[in-house]
Amino acid sequence: MEIIGAPLWLVRKNNVYSDDVAQIRRVRSAAADLLSTLQDAETCPRCFLLTLGQLGLFVAVIQIPQ
Repeated sequence: MEIIGAPLWLVRKNNVYSDDVAQIRRVRSAAADLLSTLQDAETCPRCFLLTLGQLGLFVAVIQIPQ
């Protein structure tokens, strides 16, 4: 009975570990893509990022007084 059960258990465990590794690789890939996009935005001469505080100041400056 153990001769049949052990390989099946190992196959099941291997599938779980493989799924975990695949998920980790997807997360790392998404993080690398995000980092690349942020670096591109940072180095682009006409691109800029606004923090929430800076965005509030920017909106206040561009509003036309009534």
